[in-house]
Amino acid sequence: MKKAIYILLASVPLFFACSKKKEAAWSSPRREAMHWFEKQKEYPEGSREEQYYLQKSIDADPTYAAAWMEKSVAHNRRGEFAKGFELLNEAVRLAPLEYLGDRAYVKYTMLHDYEGALEDLVLLDSMTPDFTDAVWGKDIHHAIGIIHMQLGNYKKALASFDRSINGIVASRGEEWVDVKTFFYRGVVKMELNKYASSIRDFDKSIYYFEKFTEAHFYKGKVLLILNQPQSACHHFRKAKKYFEEGYLYKNYYYEAPHQVYMSDIDEALCGCKEVAER
Repeated sequence: MKKAIYILLASVPLFFACSKKKEAAWSSPRREAMHWFEKQKEYPEGSREEQYYLQKSIDADPTYAAAWMEKSVAHNRRGEFAKGFELLNEAVRLAPLEYLGDRAYVKYTMLHDYEGALEDLVLLDSMTPDFTDAVWGKDIHHAIGIIHMQLGNYKKALASFDRSINGIVASRGEEWVDVKTFFYRGVVKMELNKYASSIRDFDKSIYYFEKFTEAHFYKGKVLLILNQPQSACHHFRKAKKYFEEGYLYKNYYYEAPHQVYMSDIDEALCGCKEVAER
């Protein structure tokens, strides 16, 4: 009995030591907020547990922008934009350099608010005049070009894509340019009736990624405009082959710019065959 009491009493200092250690670990609101932020990663996105721990993170330190941002994600993906943007706007207010690009992405992809997305990106770019920001996994000029393209501002889109490509080529080499940047520049040139130049960009995309379904498809469209139906059919057939093999750009949350569907390819094949038979 005495031994049991001794063990119990001996454990009391250890308990208080652990409690003090925990308090020391949370010696600042930010450290506690980061603790709960890490805890939420153990649960699925949008789950009650994830949202609970994110709220605890915010309550611990309301200036911790990462928690506001992460809490907004599930709401925006569920289409609960009022709540999602309430949270996202606070993240941007607290850390604009980190989250302006994310807000632009949500505006662009989920709301189709291209003007709002463009405003965010232009503001972000103006805040960092000495270097090129990275947003959406690309450099910011690629992203600005995409939005101008969606708005039909093809000359501005072309200027942005040129700036993106030229900057990367000068600093790292052409092989570091994302093939989609060449592809979208080709699309913009097609819209501006710069057909020969657009084909060169599609060829560049295909050179770096042969199984680029969309590049083959749009090159076929330009060749059809140039009254080259046999060559057009060749690229439409390649587009169909690679599409069937699963080489296509798609996103579960939104339609990609100039996304190609099998129905588009089949219709194009019928069209080029009709032209060839005339």
